[in-house]
Parts: sequence; structure tokens; C-alpha cells
Amino acid sequence: MKTSINPYLTQSSGSLTFHSSPLPSPIAPSNTPSCRSAQMFAATTRSPTRVQTVCPVLAALLFLGSRTLASEFPYALVPVGDAGNTTTGPAWQNNRTALTPWKLGMVTYSYWMGKYEVTNAQYCEFLNAKAATDTYGLYNTDMGNLPSGGITRSGSSGSYVYAVKPNMAEKPVNNVCRYDAMRFTNWLNNGRGNGSTETGPYTIVGGGVNSGTVTMPVHADLANGPLTYVLPDQNEWFKAAYYKGGSTTNGYWKYATQSDTPPNEAHLDALGNIDGYFNVGTSGDYTTPTGNTAVLNNFENSPNTVGSGGPASQSYYGTYNQDDNVCELVENTYNSNGIRETVLGSSSFYGLDVHGLYFGGLWQYSEQEDFGFRLGAVGKPPELPFNGMLTVARNPPNLTFKWNSRSGKLYRLWSSPDLANQPPTGWTLVQEGIPAGTPALQILEPADPKMFYVIEEYAAAEVIAFSENFDGTVTGWTSGVDGGVDTQWQLGTPINVGPLAAFSAPNCYGTNINSNYGINANIWLRSPVIDLTAYTSGTLKLEEFIDIEKTYDYGTMRVLSAADGSVLALLEARIDGNSGGVWQSYSKALPAAAFTQQIQIEFRLQSDDWNDLPHAGWYIDNFLITANP
Repeated sequence: MKTSINPYLTQSSGSLTFHSSPLPSPIAPSNTPSCRSAQMFAATTRSPTRVQTVCPVLAALLFLGSRTLASEFPYALVPVGDAGNTTTGPAWQNNRTALTPWKLGMVTYSYWMGKYEVTNAQYCEFLNAKAATDTYGLYNTDMGNLPSGGITRSGSSGSYVYAVKPNMAEKPVNNVCRYDAMRFTNWLNNGRGNGSTETGPYTIVGGGVNSGTVTMPVHADLANGPLTYVLPDQNEWFKAAYYKGGSTTNGYWKYATQSDTPPNEAHLDALGNIDGYFNVGTSGDYTTPTGNTAVLNNFENSPNTVGSGGPASQSYYGTYNQDDNVCELVENTYNSNGIRETVLGSSSFYGLDVHGLYFGGLWQYSEQEDFGFRLGAVGKPPELPFNGMLTVARNPPNLTFKWNSRSGKLYRLWSSPDLANQPPTGWTLVQEGIPAGTPALQILEPADPKMFYVIEEYAAAEVIAFSENFDGTVTGWTSGVDGGVDTQWQLGTPINVGPLAAFSAPNCYGTNINSNYGINANIWLRSPVIDLTAYTSGTLKLEEFIDIEKTYDYGTMRVLSAADGSVLALLEARIDGNSGGVWQSYSKALPAAAFTQQIQIEFRLQSDDWNDLPHAGWYIDNFLITANP
């Protein structure tokens, strides 16, 4: 899809008026990828009596393909930053379970959280799109039968029709289970409408009513890709609710209202909106809440309208209702006993001190009156078109240009005395390499009384931030052994096992450079300290040879903080099998946390206590990090 918007903006006597424009659609320079190029026009004319500035709002050429603009996403998300926070939640979070304390809240990447729970109106759209037959039991009859339910169903199987009850559209959907929530999330990622419920971030095999074998996504792996809706995991949910924010070393509030003081109990009006709170110690009386008073619903047989508690009922990151309304289903995980269980959000139905941690394996199948969910998301929103306004002012002997720039981009200014050619063919390059954030660009006023200008946005070229081919003097690389006695990372020339030669001769790093790795190994190799804080994004690239016993032994690749060795991100959770007896190329975008502090990249191999067949292990060569300003 191409977009080109060419209205004139004429400035005269201090007023602004829009006019239509016959300007030609600009094209991208041949040496710049068209999917990342955008241009804006401006023109100046000079006369003895006035200066006229002609400024189209935007003339952009951008290939969007099948991508959806962020503004078209139907669910409000708030960003949760402070990636790599180093503190976990306090002991009070464990009061609903006898399990080993979980200490939740650490998240190594930035992500998104639903501002509100998913509402009846949103879930009703889902039902009408995917539950005409309702093969997967997405509808529970209690949605229609109970006062807390918000959706009715009519018709018969094959032609079911769903409708929202009066005054229930903006209340959270309930009587749903984790399977319903995962299928809703898949459907949303697949474009809504007739989008699949069984594929997406959650691959569901052999699915039926509230059933199926689910393959869970690794959120950290999704964090550098396109925006993907998920169910928040426990750490994401807990951090969004209680973390104090603003730093990676802050602690947690006890309530999701940025406070350690319990919120007042809310009163609902006839429509389900919070219109007052019960006075503490005065049964039955309620008072209109003020703007700085947090109020939460105690369910009152029906959840309240999302967000009606007011700004004081928000968490630091801007979410509502994480301490009340309905319990919120989140992704399950393994507990300390190795049992896969579901963690739920909190509900005043059970009391404020639940704090969102209610464990129980059966709840992933159970649809309850107070069970709802909110969405999370990881990844980057689709890039919007270049949509700034270019202005030009005449301040003899100079012209001053201003425009809205975007972080990580560079700009070129072109000029032409006429519009006979589409830019930049036949146009003059005035200046290039203009960094984003330039407050104003000044050039000398041209001698020609009429001149057209176009400013073009393009991606900054990648630079090599760090590289090592292991063939010269190698410094800063360290290795260690945390387990096993006959395996270690070694620098040298492979001869007896593994690759026939290093990828770039003579040397590479390998796990026992000339022999197979042993049992009970737990060995690591770490890069030198790498400083990427001057960059905004980058990619790790290397060549690797893999021969690791599948299923039983494995390698991992992690980004560590150089300051304290803490894990900032998991690049690869499991590397096993083999690369087919040849070197293979590896490339992966580094997480945002890698650009906030000095880092090291760690390679670790772990093996069990039995080797049926010998395996050469893991070899790496030509380590490279490219980065963008």
C-alpha cells in the first residue's frame, strides 16, 4: 500500500489555510529501501511585500504491506518499562499458597499491559465471529444466567448469535477459563474476523471444549519482533500491578493503586459505575470519591465498568482494576514441585489481600463467575508512516527548516527550482546525514526567488559495534566450569572432532576443541564487556557448529549485565541437536535492555550424567555485533 498526501499549507498574515495540491507523488531514492523512505515537501517564494510558505503536511511513500497501524488496534495497551528491574515482590505475595516463595516481578524486557480487562463487548465480537457452532465451548451459559454475566446467546448450534446485556458492554467478561483466553488471544493476533483460534502465540493441538495440548510462547523471544498479543505471565502481571517504577531498583507497593494503604470499598450505581465508596467503619454509608481517593469494587454480585474507579485507582504504569473486579487469568508455569498450574489475578470477591496469586491446576479448565482476563503484549508496534509537518521560515540571509523527526533515523534535504522532476531525480542534494532531534536546520537563502525543498527520512546505516574472529590476539574472553571435570570452552584449531576447520581459519572457540564433551558438564564462555549505550538497536551475528545430544543436553545463550552478572535477556533457551555437520549462520536482534548498560554475551553448555553416543559439542566463530545509532 502506498500513501501520498499533498495538501498545501499557505501562510499569509498569520493565518493558516489548507488548499489542494497538484504536487507529484515523491519517490524513494534508488539507494534507499523504499519501505523505509518518506519525504515531505516545502516551497518558498519571495516578493517585495510578503513571504509565502507552501508546506504540504506530508508527502510520504511507505510500503505498509499487510501490517496494521497501531491506531487500528482495538485494545488499549499501556507500556511497562524499567526493563531488567532487579527487585522481586515481598513475602506478602505468597499468602495464598504453601509453595516455596515465588518472588515475582522481575522482567528483563519492556512490554505492554492491557489498560483494562477484556470487556463483554469485545468478547461478544469474538463469539459472533468464532462460536456459531461453539466447538471449543467459548460461551458459558452463566454469562447469560448470572447477574455478573454480560452476554446472552440465542439460536441453535451452527447459527448461534450473541448479544451484550444492557449496561454490561464495558464490564469485564467473566465465566471464562484459560483456554478461552488463549483462543481469544490467538484470534486477535490473526486479525479478528475469521482468524484462527488454534494457532498463533499459543499452538493448541487436539483441542476441544476447554482442552488441548498447548505450546506456550517465550515472551522474551517475542520482545524484539512485531507486537504480539499474549496473556501476561506472572512476572509481567505482578510488575504492572505493584512495581513502583521509574527505576530498575525500586520496590513494590502492596496495592495496585500506588499505595500501601488498602483502597476504600466502592459503591456502584445502577449502571455498574463506581459512584462512591463506603466510609471505613460506617456500614452502609458511602461518600462521593474525590479525585485522589482510590476506590475498588467488592464485586457486589456484578463487576464494575472498567476504569470507573478514576485515576487514583491506577497502577504506576496506568492499568486499572488489577486489585479488584474479576480474577485475571494469566499464563501458567511450573511450580516448585514441577506441576503445571494456573495463576489468577485478584478479585475483591476473595478480599484485597489475595494480591493476584491464586494457585490451582484445575482452574485452567474451570469457568467461574469471577474469572476474567486482560491482555498483555510483547514486541514493537508497527512503525507508523513518517507524519511530521515541515515548516520553513525566511530569516535573511537564512532559511530555517523544522520537522518532526524520529529516533534512530537520518534525514536528507533536497532542492529544485521547479517540479518538473520527481525528487530526487534532477534535484540538488543540499545536506545529508541530518540526525533525528535536530531542533532546526539553517541554510543560506538561495538566489532563485522560488525554490522547492523536500526532506527525506532514511534509516541510519548499521555500524560494527564489536567483532572478533578469534584468529589474532584475543582479549577479554573468559570461561569457567560450574560442573563436570573433563569439559571446558577452549580457543584453538579443531582437528579430531566437530568441524573440519574453523569457519575462518585457523581458530574458533569450542567445547573441548579436539575431543567430545563429557558428562555432568556445566561450562560457560563470556564475551568481553561490550558497551552499546550509544546505540538504539543492534544484532548479534555469528557462525556456529552444533553437535549436542538432543533432549538431554543443551546450550543456552544469554545477555548478562557486565556490572553484576545478572541476566538481562535470554537469547536462546535451548540449543541441541546438530547443524548437519557444517557451520551455520546465526543472527538475532538484541533486546532493548542490552542498550541501557554494559553487557556480556554468555554461551553455556550443560550435559546430563549419561552419554550413549559421543558428541562434539558447540563451536562458535566470527562473533559480530552490528548496531544502529
